[in-house]
Amino acid sequence: MAAQQHENLSQLVSSFAERVNKAGQLSKLVIDELVLPDMDLDKIAKHLKGALKSTQLRRVFHDLKRLQQQAKR
Repeated sequence: MAAQQHENLSQLVSSFAERVNKAGQLSKLVIDELVLPDMDLDKIAKHLKGALKSTQLRRVFHDLKRLQQQAKR
C-alpha cells in the first residue's frame, strides 16, 4: 500500500475510533452513518479491498472488538 493511501487509511480508522469512543458503545452509533456508500466503514473497506490476507482481516476484526470493549468501560 502506498504511503499516501496508508496515511488516509490511518486517518479514517482514527476518526472511526474517536466516534466509537465518544459514543461509548458501537450500538449507540447510527448504523447508516457507518455503512452506507461513502460513509466511514465503506471508505475503510474500499482502502482494504484486496490488500489484506485472511489473518490480517482477523486482526482488524480483533482490533474493532477491542475498541468496542474499551468503549464499554
